[in-house]
Amino acid sequence: MTGISFDTSELRTLSADLAAAPESAAKKVPAILGRGAKNIRDQMRSEAEKSRRYFKLGYTIDYEKVREEGTSFSTEIGPNRARHEQAKLAHVAYFGGVHGGGGTLPDPQGALDAEAPEVMKYLAREAADVF
Repeated sequence: MTGISFDTSELRTLSADLAAAPESAAKKVPAILGRGAKNIRDQMRSEAEKSRRYFKLGYTIDYEKVREEGTSFSTEIGPNRARHEQAKLAHVAYFGGVHGGGGTLPDPQGALDAEAPEVMKYLAREAADVF
C-alpha cells in the first residue's frame, strides 16, 4: 500500500513560534509601560514646576511598578510624600480645597491622555511583530 506523506516541519516551527509569542511579547510590555509612565511623570513634573505656588510638588512626582503578575502589569504615577512635605498638598494643588483655594495644576488625566496613544502604538507594534 502506498501512503501519502506531508512535510509538517514548517507547521511545527510556526506552532512553536506562536506558542512562545505571548511570553516573548509579555517581556517587552513592562519596558513599554515604564517608558509611558516616565513620560507621564515628566509632563506632570513640568506642569507643577511652572506653578508659582506648587513648584516644589514637581520634585516629588515619580512612578513605580506596582504589579506584574503573568501578563497583568500596572504602574502608579504621582506625588510621593516621602520626597517632600508639599506632596501632602497634591490633592489641593490638582483639585482645589474645601474653601475654594488651589486647583491650579492641570488634571493628571491630561498627561495620561497625551501619552496613551504612544503607548498603544508601541504595544500594537509588538503585537504585530509577534504575529
